[in-house]
Amino acid sequence: MIEFIPPSFLEENDVDSILERMQNTLPPDIVSTPGSMAYNFLQPTAIEKSEILEHHLQETLMLMFPMWAYGEWLDEHAKIAGIKRKEGGFSRGSLTVTGPSGTVIEAGSIFTTEGTDDVEEKEYRCELEYQIGDTGEIQIEVVAEEIGEAYNANIGTIVLMDEPLDGVSVVNQEVLKGGLDIEDDESLRDRIQQINESIEVSYVGSIADYKRWARECPHAGVEDCVVQDTNDRPGLVRLIIIGKDGRPIPESIPLVKKYIEGTDADSPEGSEDRLMPIGGVTLEVTTVSELVFHYQAVIVRKKENSLDEIKNEFRNKVLAYYKEAKKEGVLKYHKISAILSLTKGISDFTDLQYYVSNEMDAQGDESNPPEEYIRENIPIRSTDYPVIGKIHFIEREG
Repeated sequence: MIEFIPPSFLEENDVDSILERMQNTLPPDIVSTPGSMAYNFLQPTAIEKSEILEHHLQETLMLMFPMWAYGEWLDEHAKIAGIKRKEGGFSRGSLTVTGPSGTVIEAGSIFTTEGTDDVEEKEYRCELEYQIGDTGEIQIEVVAEEIGEAYNANIGTIVLMDEPLDGVSVVNQEVLKGGLDIEDDESLRDRIQQINESIEVSYVGSIADYKRWARECPHAGVEDCVVQDTNDRPGLVRLIIIGKDGRPIPESIPLVKKYIEGTDADSPEGSEDRLMPIGGVTLEVTTVSELVFHYQAVIVRKKENSLDEIKNEFRNKVLAYYKEAKKEGVLKYHKISAILSLTKGISDFTDLQYYVSNEMDAQGDESNPPEEYIRENIPIRSTDYPVIGKIHFIEREG
């Protein structure tokens, strides 16, 4: 965000400067030193005037422009630009409940993740009533109690009932998705700026149009969009949509496609809510591809740390570095080497290598690793999303 520089007419308006100017306007025979009656009248006025000029008036000036406005004031600038802040979404999915036949799971029952000292438990509600059948197992649909990406749940993390039932256990055997945070100020400000900069640009399906349409699609969580070159297929527009932190968002593909094509995409005349031009134009929407890095190294492990602990710490540190690598457009070998050297539980290591694939379980296992391990920097395109596949640490004595 551009730094706000107060205009010159608001300079030198601290309390002491204002008070000095006021004292200088008094007749020479009136004493205005601290403790005098004149001083006691002037100083509170100087304090109030300084607050108005140095805080309230500057804040008002900032709120007048989208580049410095925030919160509800930025929402008003969005209205002028013809857009609105994207709403958050609730995470949804199914749970597997096992228990005695005939057990009733009442509508409104709450299921939760396990909380820790650092992370609060997350609550999910079932909206319908279910009854466990003769198989002793049933799938129930649940929705998060609050909106937000934090409520997207990995497999096996929702395992508790707020009010437990005898003999009943629960677990999510699939990932719960759909949780989206309310659009933050920076994202909304960026979209307002794009529209303001495009005021004199025709809205006939330019690259800027398709990017804007993809990003403003409700409940899709599109943070960025790449319009890919399709010269080999005239009339085709291919969009690659990108989620928060560069993540793939395959669940948003149909949402974006329908939003841009309109609700009646097959109609020759096009539907009234269609955004893209009609006639001779075909839209294809995809998302970024996972670029899977599989790591191998020979390590000397400290006795107080298990191999799983070392792998988990290495994984978390590498995942944090991936954000930097994505911005720089390259994964650097020496950065991965530095991360491994600082991983808790490793006293020494050699032969750090990795290979890249497009599948989490590609090519072999730990007992039969692939042959194409490398030790070099790897380019990361805007349409790539780096993830971690296998981590194979071979132990040796120190």
